[in-house]
Amino acid sequence: MDLEQHITPPNPKDEVLRKIGRNLLIFQQIEGLLKMILGNSQVQGYARELTINKEQRISGMQKDMLGQLIQQYFDEIFSGSDEEPQGPVDLTEPWLSCSFKITVDATFVKNQLKAFETMREERNRLVHHFFPYWQPNSPENLILASDNLDKQREKILPVWEQVWYDGDFFH
Repeated sequence: MDLEQHITPPNPKDEVLRKIGRNLLIFQQIEGLLKMILGNSQVQGYARELTINKEQRISGMQKDMLGQLIQQYFDEIFSGSDEEPQGPVDLTEPWLSCSFKITVDATFVKNQLKAFETMREERNRLVHHFFPYWQPNSPENLILASDNLDKQREKILPVWEQVWYDGDFFH
């Protein structure tokens, strides 16, 4: 890339840092939305235990890694199973069960899984592998980093839009 063909912002270092922050926030939003969706997607139990069961489910996934959340999302939300959770055989009080699933064709699921895996790889690339490329004293490298961060954003936005759309169901 020719340096003169690219319009450099007034402070390229600040612009790269802004884009790093922007992308990290998108990744955090995706992760938070996945936890919110999964935490609310399967709730069951006796009426008096429902709130506790839901809180325990949400609490249990707070330390899960992004890859685990993606796997759980596809296993639970896009599962082809129409099975309803079964309550206890000897009911002593009301038993409630609620689940959230999305029914789509296999091609859609395959494409979504690929997009989510790309997003996970991009997140890992930014969080774990960006530092060696951070060269704040090189205008050329700052331009490359800025361009790469913009390309990364374009790759991850479809996943952000999907989980935002799915999460909107719970609001």
